[in-house]
Amino acid sequence: MNWLNILKNERGGGSTGSMLPVIGAVVGIGLAAWTGGASLALMPLGVAGTVAAAAVVGAGAGLLLDIGMTMLGELFMPDMPDMSNSPTYSSNQIGNTITEGIFEARCYGQCKIGGNKVRFNAADDTDLRVIVAHCIGPVEGISEWYVNDIAWGDLTGAHTKAEYKGTWAQTADARFSVLASAYRGTAYTAFTFVKNDKQIGYDPNVTCIMEGLLCAPLAGGADAYTRNNSVILYDFYLNVEGRAAGDLDLNSFKSLEALCNEVPSGSSLPRYRFDFNFDTNMTINDAKKIIWQSFNGQVIMSQGKYKCVWDSSQMADGSGGLTAKTVSHAFTEDNIVKDLFTWSQPEPPNVVRVHYIDSANSYQKTSVEIRDENDIEINGEILFEETCYYITDAEIARRRAQYKFNKAKYDDYHCILKGFSDSGDLEIYDLVTVTHQLPGWTTKQFLVTSKSEDQYGQPTFNLSAYYSGVYDDVQVGNQVGYESALPNPYKVPAASTDVSAAMTAVGTAYDFDAVRVSFTPPATDPFYSYSEIYASNDDSTYYYIGRDGTGEFTFNALGVIYEPGDTCYIKIRSVSTMAIPEDLPGVASASVVITSTMRLGGFYAGTTFFGDNETPADAKILLDKTNTLIRVGPTSAEHIFIDGDYGGVPAVVTSNYVSGSFGTGLLLKSDLLEVGNIAARGIIRTAVFQKDVVSAVGGNLAILPADLLEENMIADDNTTF
Repeated sequence: MNWLNILKNERGGGSTGSMLPVIGAVVGIGLAAWTGGASLALMPLGVAGTVAAAAVVGAGAGLLLDIGMTMLGELFMPDMPDMSNSPTYSSNQIGNTITEGIFEARCYGQCKIGGNKVRFNAADDTDLRVIVAHCIGPVEGISEWYVNDIAWGDLTGAHTKAEYKGTWAQTADARFSVLASAYRGTAYTAFTFVKNDKQIGYDPNVTCIMEGLLCAPLAGGADAYTRNNSVILYDFYLNVEGRAAGDLDLNSFKSLEALCNEVPSGSSLPRYRFDFNFDTNMTINDAKKIIWQSFNGQVIMSQGKYKCVWDSSQMADGSGGLTAKTVSHAFTEDNIVKDLFTWSQPEPPNVVRVHYIDSANSYQKTSVEIRDENDIEINGEILFEETCYYITDAEIARRRAQYKFNKAKYDDYHCILKGFSDSGDLEIYDLVTVTHQLPGWTTKQFLVTSKSEDQYGQPTFNLSAYYSGVYDDVQVGNQVGYESALPNPYKVPAASTDVSAAMTAVGTAYDFDAVRVSFTPPATDPFYSYSEIYASNDDSTYYYIGRDGTGEFTFNALGVIYEPGDTCYIKIRSVSTMAIPEDLPGVASASVVITSTMRLGGFYAGTTFFGDNETPADAKILLDKTNTLIRVGPTSAEHIFIDGDYGGVPAVVTSNYVSGSFGTGLLLKSDLLEVGNIAARGIIRTAVFQKDVVSAVGGNLAILPADLLEENMIADDNTTF
């Protein structure tokens, strides 16, 4: 029975999109499943699929051994099945589907996945509404969404979304009120996009980082999110194959859980994880093999239960823990069937390459490899490569590559032998020894890699040399993968750096408080076009000033954005060649204090003065708005004021003015002129004239004390006296 579901698509009020089960025919291939000494049973491959080794009942020994070696290649080191139809794994671009009858994904662990678009709104609506079904639920949830590979937080439009985790209690999203569906049991996201948005387009590709299915803990309790291979495999047997819990050897699953959770010395991550999205039609057997491969093991039938076994220096202790692997059987010439013993030395690869998904690099496909350059020089490249898309951490991939390389290097002998009935209880990955004079072995250690029985119940084993050092969890060095990731032209461009602002003079005689903004454009962003510059005088309301892509922009906004003495705040944002802008920064990119004056020829204008020096006290000519006066002359020497408010009246006064008979300086008001001397070449007219205490009133003038002329003078005499 196939185990995935389909969703029926909806467009503008179509069908309700209920999930329909799909049952596919499975060919019943007869395989002999070893049952730990119990009688053989024939099972359909798609139902049982837990076969350690297989043989056609009644076949001769030669055919038996050939089949055994074939099964070794298929089960001991299985590779990824065909994923050419997978929206997640068929290419480096995770895609969406808009298809009826498509299988609903089953997402385990943490994966970047897409989904099937099951509903759109009408084409003539003012917005774009979409429902994307991601996978079967219930799930832990989504940690990040991407639209056309642009992170949700980097989208610039007023878009909205709602997440549904695939529970059986979830309600229909309000975006679709006609023929609404809650899609219970399906994890999906409902979106509303701004229509005709450049980043979104008309058919956006939606992906997300999904923390997948909730699984039953092996220790009991409520279903919980997990990335543990054993817990996921347990869920698979219960909820995909439909096995009863009593059919599973729980302690073996607990031991495997412990093995996977161990953090090797010097590492930061557990030994194994399983992050995979089953999103394409495949047999249960192929799907199960992917999980087996992830922990270098499989599941066998032992004592009537499904039991986990694995390739490691540790084995299950029978109570849910781990113990060091010990020898289970010793083969000698006395318990090996005569003439049914062969051995060979395999040719090991000198290049091991592991393909995986790198979660630290936008979940791109990449690879890690280890090479034996000395052997390559002698024998040329002998490549072993493995596709492990369930690995999403570079550390785990590097560890696996080193393990595979060591396994091939130190696995120096394979042998095939038929044992007596006393070896019938051996299981896959049991440790045995072989002592035989032909190859010259004395208690040489081997792992059981496959097992079959003939019609008489005599077991035949494929053995592979065992060295405990293979399992020391060392890693290949960190290395750059071969695959490249093309940039997204619709992604928000990278920000400029080193932003600064400073005052600059346009010329030598004139300075209108211009501001120069300097920055470093993002050289590594191939789609960067230019930066927009915004300015503010209060760090609250910003105004667009202009744009520049060279890294230097000068503008003058005196009287428009700022006044002399203000602080001018600057924000800049990058814009791509596709006209996709950054959001404006939350804080100012730079700021500068505007000088308190501007220069006009040889004069300076401030908010309260105009003079020939930017410091009013040093000006020789000054118009002083604050004090309503004009000053001529520097303050360092005697100078004169034209004061519009001198004691309440306009006046002309010198800086050294002191009133009184013995005073100094000049004071001129509308009713008073006070100076040191008056020299008049013309008439002095006055109603009152006072000299000390002598005055003339009513036209009679007396000047006392008087003086005498030195000589007689006539009216036109210009002789001085």
